[in-house]
Amino acid sequence: MTRKLRDVLAETGYDGGVSSAPSILIGGKYRTVRVVGEGAMGVVFEAIDPAGQAVAVKTLVRTDPEGLARFAREVAVCARIAHPNVMPVFDHGFDAELDAPYFAMPLLRGGDLAVHLAHNGALPVDVAVPLIIQACEGVTAAHQAGVIHRDIKPSNLILDDVGGRYVLRVADFGLARTENLEGNLTRSGVLMGTPRYISPEQSQNPKATDARTDVWALGMVLYHMLAGSPAFGTAGAFMAFLVQKKELAPIQQVAPWVPGPVARVLHAALLRDVEARIPMVAELILGLEMVVGYDMAHRALGPSDLAQGISAEARAVVAPRVALPYHWEELLRS
Repeated sequence: MTRKLRDVLAETGYDGGVSSAPSILIGGKYRTVRVVGEGAMGVVFEAIDPAGQAVAVKTLVRTDPEGLARFAREVAVCARIAHPNVMPVFDHGFDAELDAPYFAMPLLRGGDLAVHLAHNGALPVDVAVPLIIQACEGVTAAHQAGVIHRDIKPSNLILDDVGGRYVLRVADFGLARTENLEGNLTRSGVLMGTPRYISPEQSQNPKATDARTDVWALGMVLYHMLAGSPAFGTAGAFMAFLVQKKELAPIQQVAPWVPGPVARVLHAALLRDVEARIPMVAELILGLEMVVGYDMAHRALGPSDLAQGISAEARAVVAPRVALPYHWEELLRS
């Protein structure tokens, strides 16, 4: 955290942690109410804007050149993409008093997907699939704008309660790889991303990323939602998958209730061979629509749908086992 920002927060009695309530002024116009998120790169506050509206304001806690570049990248990327499933940034600047940049965005009341998964565990198919479809639509909009996210994970998928209906927004483009923006923040030999969700090719060479990299991460998030836990419980398990060429546990082995057609689409997104994997997020959307039906894939979700995980009755179901695909085009023939 910058010295000035740390000192100002300390004067309010802030000692770290979400839900604490430091009151500081950011950018001369945003009065903070409480901390709603905190990570290695930044702190997110609930704040009140000059019009008296509640907003979220993110400030940087790392002001080294890489941290500043990532923060600027996130602002620039979000300015490129206007889509209901992507977190917008509507104001940004630099606070000289705090020696920290900031940006303002909507305050979303639904929490992030990681919180819901930690509380509920596995989600029913008719909840998990509509959620990942919304994430896919946001990521598709990013791809159309020349942006590869490279850090899709549950904590970067935020739910907005809009009149009792959840809208999922893809957030945190700080590691994004972009076309026509200077400097892609990619360094050889440095793991960029989150091991539980990062693709094999991204772990080996962050520059060798394209739409299929985000397809993998979306598949990993869907796996987590269906199983109730990540496919790789630890970074070590992910490294064993990479180095020892261990296989990914079939979703039906971990969650026997998952229907076979859903399992096949999921694993087509999680093929180690990038050339065999589903090539575009749009194809992942189409595959899921085909196996669960368009209406279920796009059904509206609300707080009650995520109030609890999969029921004991649903867990008792054992779906017929299916052979998993070796190439995504096998889905077209089934």
